[in-house]
Amino acid sequence: MNNSKKRIWNGTAELISCTHTAAKSIFLKIKADIIAKSVTAGQFVYIKTSGASEPLLRRAFSVMDADPAKGVIELYIDVKGPGTESLAALTKGDHIDLMGPLGRGFQKNTFTENNILVGGGCGVAPLIMLAKEIKRSGKKVTFCYGGRTKAQLVFIPILKKLADNLIITTDDGTAGHKGVITKFIDTKHTYSVYSCGPKPMLKALSAIFPNAYVALETEMACGIGVCMGCTVPMASGGYKRCCTEGPVFSASEVLWN
Repeated sequence: MNNSKKRIWNGTAELISCTHTAAKSIFLKIKADIIAKSVTAGQFVYIKTSGASEPLLRRAFSVMDADPAKGVIELYIDVKGPGTESLAALTKGDHIDLMGPLGRGFQKNTFTENNILVGGGCGVAPLIMLAKEIKRSGKKVTFCYGGRTKAQLVFIPILKKLADNLIITTDDGTAGHKGVITKFIDTKHTYSVYSCGPKPMLKALSAIFPNAYVALETEMACGIGVCMGCTVPMASGGYKRCCTEGPVFSASEVLWN
């Protein structure tokens, strides 16, 4: 099923909590009943601080987790620039202009007995929700988590509880293996592979696992496929819209060069 066709909700949502990390990032919990009940891993929401005139455009953020029973979604956001700084200044009870769920996420019919999830930076966020979906289906999860340095690896406590096997790497060697995450992925066995993170990482992963499912991070304007501002070049020719036909694609579909 193409989950980009699900009902899109647009309205004002209440902030439940805003938790700051030492890595200059935040975790937001937002009361959004309709989104929490319908969102799947890999989809995103489009948000703007209510009443703010700048930035003009909304920002897209992957949903990290959802609790349908409580009607709450959780986001992870790197704080960099006026838009995210305004979100970081919010406190419990404030309101957010919110739209979602948007995009085509990861498909549950691709899960196998053993699944590898590869994440870096903010790209780990949608993989948290994906890992929970995989675990609920009774399958196993190996999570490969990479960053520049130990201080940036804010998801380690969550992943230690969630993953059957956790592989950690840092560019400077301050945590886990030293080097890029793609060097430490088992290529000897058959897995379903899922990834989200910086484009160089996704490109390198696609060379190893062309059938991997990758969630692309790109700038968006409208978020609903009208403006064509987030198109992604395809290996077969032409373009697809990241906001509606993505953000999840098969790695072999994308023209990486």
